[in-house]
Amino acid sequence: PQWLHIPAQTLPVLEGESAVFRVNVAQGTNYSLANGTLSGPYLPAAGTHISVEVISPPQYGQLQLAGQPLPDDPLPLTELQGNNIRYIHDSSEEMRDYVTMRLVTEQTLVLTTLTVQIDVQPVDDAPQLVNVSKLVLAAGSKLLVTSSMLGAVDADSSQKDIVYHVLTDMDSVAAPGYFKHRDISGKRVTMFTQHDVSTNRVLFVQHGQTPPLMFAINITVSNPGVSAGDAVPVQIKVEATAPVLSLKSKSIDVNFNETTILRPSDLVASTSFDHQRPRLKVRYFIAKLPSTGHFAINTPPAWISTLNFSTATIDHGRIAFIHHGQSAQSRDSVVLRLASGTYESEMQHTVLLNIQLPFETVSTTLSTKKNSLDVNEGGNVHLKKDSMVVQILPSSPENGD
Repeated sequence: PQWLHIPAQTLPVLEGESAVFRVNVAQGTNYSLANGTLSGPYLPAAGTHISVEVISPPQYGQLQLAGQPLPDDPLPLTELQGNNIRYIHDSSEEMRDYVTMRLVTEQTLVLTTLTVQIDVQPVDDAPQLVNVSKLVLAAGSKLLVTSSMLGAVDADSSQKDIVYHVLTDMDSVAAPGYFKHRDISGKRVTMFTQHDVSTNRVLFVQHGQTPPLMFAINITVSNPGVSAGDAVPVQIKVEATAPVLSLKSKSIDVNFNETTILRPSDLVASTSFDHQRPRLKVRYFIAKLPSTGHFAINTPPAWISTLNFSTATIDHGRIAFIHHGQSAQSRDSVVLRLASGTYESEMQHTVLLNIQLPFETVSTTLSTKKNSLDVNEGGNVHLKKDSMVVQILPSSPENGD
């Protein structure tokens, strides 16, 4: 039987903070609490000594006594009465915790079992930088900044709300370069988000100073609820030579008014830093669109227009050129820029598109200026431009042309 009746209780605590573990054990009827002893008509004996025993500790925090973890042995009830026990939250995003304890006598008679619900009040934490790596790039080149180079996490905020602030004056003579955003016109950006980094939109552009060069750029990070914290240096190392990315392919055969899936042999790139690899992993960015169609990536159930694609998507048959069927020209072109790993080349490569037109029929009509031709027997006549009009018409497969 429950010798004591203690109502269910809750303990509020701020996320990542601590609070005195208060439990009101004096509530109820027919008993009184004084100096760690309970007395009343329903107790085993007057003045029975009571101890506190934790039978289920918290999962997302810790109970401490005098700054140390709570011992496994039962504690005198006076420790609970004197507000000497504290609950320390572990800063996790779990907003609810529980502690179950019981009050026992010296004869291990259980007077009551009590579960305290701990309600954690969330706090908007500052983003934490988890990756800050040295940016190494060649003189006069661009470097794609990835999450492994610059990464921050914040359980309270989305990646779009985690903002980097560049504190160093990037216009100074000593600065080795600047950050650039793919979607923002202009040369420099001093703010960008973790989402920008994760989606490959942030580049570091090197001015082209004489290498080798080492430089530190100070950045800080914030979210909408927390102002920017302490500055963190990002090391920039400029090396001597940039790799030369080249495109071996000069033309691609595509079909008129059809979807032509690109083959691995259609686009083959190489780099001056590695001649041994048979197929270099490259990402292609379209710098100038063709006029007769567009490139698309296969995202079932549809083909979605794209301005960039990789060797991996080509190898898996997921990139195609879709001809619009509105122009009968047999030649077109696309201008590409190449990137490999974190290096992105500024050089542009023009690839011809050889459009395979359908079979044609040729019909002739006499010119209105000359409705007859005089030909000598066994001879020939040289046709002038006003002698004949030639019409080239699309073939009609149903006619067997």
